[in-house]
Amino acid sequence: MSEAELPLTDMTAEECLAMADSYAVDENWDEALTVYTAALTIWHTNTAVKFRILSHRSNCFYQLGNYESAQEDAHEATQLLSSSVAGLRPGESEVAWKRQGLAAFQANKFADAKQAFESAAQLASLNQRDGKSYRDWIQKCDTKLNPPAIAPSPATTDEPLKAQTAPTSAPVSLRSATKAAIVAAPRYQYYQSDKFMTISILEPNLNSEHVKVDFERQRLYVTIVKAGKEFQLIAGPLYDEIDPSESKIQYKPEKVLLKLRKVNEYEWKELMGNESKKGTASTTKSATQPKVRPYASPKDWGTIEKSIQAEEEKETPQGDDAMNKLFQQIYANADEDTRRAMIKSYQTSGGTVLSTNWDEVSKKDYEKERTAPKGMEWKTWEGDKVPMEED
Repeated sequence: MSEAELPLTDMTAEECLAMADSYAVDENWDEALTVYTAALTIWHTNTAVKFRILSHRSNCFYQLGNYESAQEDAHEATQLLSSSVAGLRPGESEVAWKRQGLAAFQANKFADAKQAFESAAQLASLNQRDGKSYRDWIQKCDTKLNPPAIAPSPATTDEPLKAQTAPTSAPVSLRSATKAAIVAAPRYQYYQSDKFMTISILEPNLNSEHVKVDFERQRLYVTIVKAGKEFQLIAGPLYDEIDPSESKIQYKPEKVLLKLRKVNEYEWKELMGNESKKGTASTTKSATQPKVRPYASPKDWGTIEKSIQAEEEKETPQGDDAMNKLFQQIYANADEDTRRAMIKSYQTSGGTVLSTNWDEVSKKDYEKERTAPKGMEWKTWEGDKVPMEED
């Protein structure tokens, strides 16, 4: 009996989740959706598992273009975070908020999307991760919520237009030849389950003659030949270890899939890692080959990045930056209960409260007992006043 024919009612929610994730890695979104839904129907008590099912099914709905359902699942998942959820992996909460924001944006719910991206950015900051991508999405939401005014067209005039000399340009044949000589670099994107990191190379009609992949335990090298030109698409250390023997390549008419089998089963925060974090046992090509530099750049960007990081560490932050750094240090050195208290108090209070006392925070409902700084009050997006504790 194949895996797809197993009776789902005889499986646990965790087993259904693992099966659905395997379908998602292969981009079999319809099958994945069916099994994710079955997993929810047989789920019992483990809140972390329910959170994971909802978050992963949200991504499945998103890939199928059902943005309303994707937002609903992600919203339900993030609502579980208002209470203590034991067993969540690092970065899972942030990913759920991100999925909610992306789905809401595609559903034209820009206010909801902005709020979700802000929550994801807060978690990224607490985890000392760069939240630039979230700030970019927040800016896009602001643009949608407050579109720029259209400048009035210039007034017409009765004066005749003066003749202008056309700029000198190259012959049409020369411009066409120059344009034809420019070959766009291949693009790729990635997504993941707990077991696999999947890289999708977005180039059609590729085969083994065009793609060279070198799987190593902690590094990945991908070279693409396109229109007679060779591109180094990926070269460097991965976020965590993979099993090269169980990693594989799949060629499809519209793209190429690289499936990296993770050694440690959890969601990576990103695809590529930091060389300094890898152990001395990792295999590298630096001992036998010159250092790989994308696009043959003469600059050693790794050294430049390290020097910039060293300068940033020497800087003494001031004002809000100093306060944010202090909160980051407290969060990084805190135990699990302290982190829960900080996340719940900050998010559910709308950023007006940051507490480290889990005993107090676990019993308090900041959304019902709202407070605001002196001289300010809570309002909805429509401008209606929201009841506060002082009322």
